[in-house]
Amino acid sequence: MGVPVSAGGRMDSSGTDDSTKLEKKDRCFRKASLMGMPFFEVTNGIRVTIYKRAGKFIGRGRYDGHQFGQLLGETEREAQANLHRLLYELEQGTFVPPSKKNRQIVRSRISGECLETRDLVNRFLQYIQNEKGRPTQRNYLDRLRPVLEFVEQTSNKRRWSKASSIDHDFVVELRNWLNSSPFKAKNGKQKHRTAKTVRNILECLRTCLNWAIKPERFLLPPDFVMPVTTDLVGNDPPKDPFRPNPLTIEQKIRIVQTASDQKLAVIALSLILPSRADELAGLLVQDVDLERRHLLFGINNPDINFTKGGTAFRIPYPPELDGLITRLIGGRSLGPLIRQISQQKPQGDSVDLVMLWQHEAVQTPSLVRTPNDRKQVFRDVIRKNGGCSGDYIGKLFAKVAKKAGFQDIQPGYCRDSATHLMEKCGMSHLSLRYLTSHSVSDILNTYTGLAIDQEIGKYYSSITDLLQVVGARFPEVQTEAPISVPA
Repeated sequence: MGVPVSAGGRMDSSGTDDSTKLEKKDRCFRKASLMGMPFFEVTNGIRVTIYKRAGKFIGRGRYDGHQFGQLLGETEREAQANLHRLLYELEQGTFVPPSKKNRQIVRSRISGECLETRDLVNRFLQYIQNEKGRPTQRNYLDRLRPVLEFVEQTSNKRRWSKASSIDHDFVVELRNWLNSSPFKAKNGKQKHRTAKTVRNILECLRTCLNWAIKPERFLLPPDFVMPVTTDLVGNDPPKDPFRPNPLTIEQKIRIVQTASDQKLAVIALSLILPSRADELAGLLVQDVDLERRHLLFGINNPDINFTKGGTAFRIPYPPELDGLITRLIGGRSLGPLIRQISQQKPQGDSVDLVMLWQHEAVQTPSLVRTPNDRKQVFRDVIRKNGGCSGDYIGKLFAKVAKKAGFQDIQPGYCRDSATHLMEKCGMSHLSLRYLTSHSVSDILNTYTGLAIDQEIGKYYSSITDLLQVVGARFPEVQTEAPISVPA
C-alpha cells in the first residue's frame, strides 16, 4: 500500500507533511548579523544578539532579569534603524519589553540622563494641544522656541542638552541671553525682547518642567529641583494707581471724526464699550436684544462662542447707538454683527454660522478635539463669512488713531479708558466686574442682584459728547407708519 499524499504536500515514510516540516524549520531562530556584527553590547553590559526567523530580523537579550525578543524588521535598512533605537533605549533605561507594553498603566520611570530638552518640549506641547487646543499650543510654542534656540547653541549643547541638566545656572544664562540677544520680528526688523516677554518665556518653561516632574509621567528624575524660581523670573511691576486715563474723551472724538463710516462701523463699539476686541468680534446678529438694548456675550452658543474668561454677560447700549446697531445689522437676521469693510453691504445676506460650523466640524473632526478648538473653528467660520477678528479690529483702530495724529495709542487703551471712566463715575464694584467680563464670585452676589442698566447709565452720562458724535454719524432711520384710508 502506497504512502498517502495530503493536499498541502507530499508525505514522507514517517507520515509527516513536507510543508509542516518547512514551516517548523522557518519558525526556528537562526543566528544572523547586521552591519557585519552578530551581536551588539551597550555600556551598561546588556547584549543584543541578532537572529532571523521567518525572514525577519529579531534582537534577543536579557533585560531586568528577563529574556526579551524585539522585532527589528524584514529589510536590513529597517532592521538597522530599529536596532539603533533599541540600543538607545537599553542604554538610557527606557526600554519596555514587548510583553509588558500592553500591560502598562502608568508610564515607566525614565533614567535621569535620557530625555533631551527638545524631546521634553515636544511631549509637553503635544499634551497642551490635546488638553488646551491648538491656539494655546501655538502660544506655548512661540514662548518655548527661544529656549530651544538657546539650548542648541554649541557652547550650551554639551552642558544642557538633557532636560535633567537644567539647573539654576541654566536659568540665569537663559535670562541674560533673552535680555541681550535681539530677535527677528515678523516685519524682518531686529528687536529686543521686553521684560514682560522674558517673564512669559521663563514662566512657560517653569510650567513645562512642573508638568514633566509629576509622578504619573516621570520624565524627570524624582530628585529634580525646580530651578525656575520667582526671584529669577521676577514679578510684573505694579501699575500706578494715580495714572491718568490713557485715552481721553477728546481723543476718542477726534478718532471718530477722522474715521470713515466703514471704518467707524468696525471700531465704534470698541471706543465706547469696555469689551475686548475678541469679544466684540464674536458678536452675532442674534446676540442683539433690540427690545432691551442689550448686547449678549457668551450667552448664545456658549459651547463654541465663549469669552476669554468663560463668563457670560450682557452690556446695555444707549439710544444714541440705535443707528449704529441698525447699520451693523443691515437687515439681516443671522450672521456676524461687525463685518469687514469689504463686506459691509446695506442689505446683506443672512448666514447661519452655527450650521456652517457643524458642517466644518463634521468634515474635519481632528480640529475640534478641545473646547478651545471648537471656538477657534467657529471664529474661522465667522471670518470666512465676512466677520472680523480681534486682530482685524485692533489693527484698523491703530491705523485710524495714527491718521488722527496719535502715534502711541494702542488698541488695548480703549478697554482701559472705558474701565477708568466707569470707575470714576461711581459704578458699584460688582457691576464694574460684571460689565468688564470678569467673574462676580463675590459673596455679595449671593444676596443682591445687579442693576446694570442703571449702573452703566452713570457711565453713559459721562461720555455724552462722544455718544452724540457717534450718533450723528449713524442717525436712526425713522420709518413712517402707514396712513389708514377710511373706507
